[in-house]
Amino acid sequence: MVTSGFESPEVGRRVELSSDSGSPRGRGPQRSGGGTLRGATSSLLSYGRPAGRPALLRSLNSLNALTLVQQSPPQTAAHIARTIGVSRTAIEAILADLLAAGWLTRVSADASATAAPVTPNATAMPGRPTTAMPGQTTAATPGQPTVTPGRPAATPMRPAVAPGRPAARYGLAPGTGYVAAVEFDSARTAVTLADLAGTTVGLKERAVAEDLPGDERAQGGVILLREALAATGVTTGEVRCVAVASPGVIDQGRVRHFGGHGMPGWIGQDLGATLRQALGLPVVVEGDSALAALAERRVGAGRSCESFVYIYSGRRTGAAIVSGGRLLRGAHGATGLVGELPELRWRDLEVAAYGGTPVEDVAPILGLGIAAMVLAVDPEVVIIGGPHRDRIGAILDDVRAAVAQRCPVTPPVWLGEFGAEAVLRGAVWLGLDAIGAALATAVSDQGVLPSPADVGALIG
Repeated sequence: MVTSGFESPEVGRRVELSSDSGSPRGRGPQRSGGGTLRGATSSLLSYGRPAGRPALLRSLNSLNALTLVQQSPPQTAAHIARTIGVSRTAIEAILADLLAAGWLTRVSADASATAAPVTPNATAMPGRPTTAMPGQTTAATPGQPTVTPGRPAATPMRPAVAPGRPAARYGLAPGTGYVAAVEFDSARTAVTLADLAGTTVGLKERAVAEDLPGDERAQGGVILLREALAATGVTTGEVRCVAVASPGVIDQGRVRHFGGHGMPGWIGQDLGATLRQALGLPVVVEGDSALAALAERRVGAGRSCESFVYIYSGRRTGAAIVSGGRLLRGAHGATGLVGELPELRWRDLEVAAYGGTPVEDVAPILGLGIAAMVLAVDPEVVIIGGPHRDRIGAILDDVRAAVAQRCPVTPPVWLGEFGAEAVLRGAVWLGLDAIGAALATAVSDQGVLPSPADVGALIG
């Protein structure tokens, strides 16, 4: 699921239940007012189709509630109702549905919500006088007037929380499932498993030869994933989606282009079909630079930015673009492929990283490519991350100067929050977003929120 959070790729009208009667209230896409997991900026789901049936509206709001809980620490019913904009009666029905479907569970309550004990023979409310029995003298509470015996005060309001009973909180149920992320690189293959809140539960990686044939490399990823599942005790049936990260241009799950070092036979690999056939699970595939950018957008340096250029700095140098809060893929998934221009000399950086001729003018070379993207896109900010993130930090001022030299309108240039782990983090988010999109489509088309066990079959 949404560190989507659940987030639909479609932006449309969000429909909520405004009262117990089920009257619709339409809104444009909105960002959740509730807490988000580790700074996540995913908005509550938007839907591409309005509807008028109360049952459908209830399912839509159930999905909004699920999204909020998935992105946050456990929440009370009152907080969930307030955040998604439904009544207390409506949220009780929504939570009952989510509990019955296996999405949510009641977790430990907040002890701070416990009401103060009531004094015997008197009902006390802060700032209000007590009611005394005839012939009894009641001592005044600090800041509270003394009650005259035999003269009752106004009837006290009922406490919002029963004495000694803290408000219940709701979190994701343990059995909702997992996302598996697989990263292919020239010198390693890595797998991570995360629950549907985005929390890592397992990590396994293996060094591989750079000249390993493409077919063997892809099958090695399948083997490593199975080993990771066995090591964590997660079964294949508990995995809702497999997200795959690969260098190169990814189009419909296939590697359409790869111009980097090593990885013979990688061009043309249909990673989606290979892993889907081997594992019997839904698979989504994306380029590694794009996924590193996705990690920064969700929970990193770009979480408050709607538009930024991302530079992946490692043994390879790549780029990606986030526009309108979403990855910009282009018609064939080739957005950000500026490194193919020999004039930019990004290939020189790669040759040096693989032990070739050292490059002394790294900052001007990197700055030139960044400037080309800035002039084309006009982003809010440029973010540089990836395995060489810390090395770039030592020359960041020089990179900024090289960009400013060529761009009349210069955005800030920041270091990202993620280094070598950026791609796998982004791959987990890719899987969570695929789950969120499948849930949104099912609710919109069928009017029913699927169970956790059924969601994988809906990912196309």
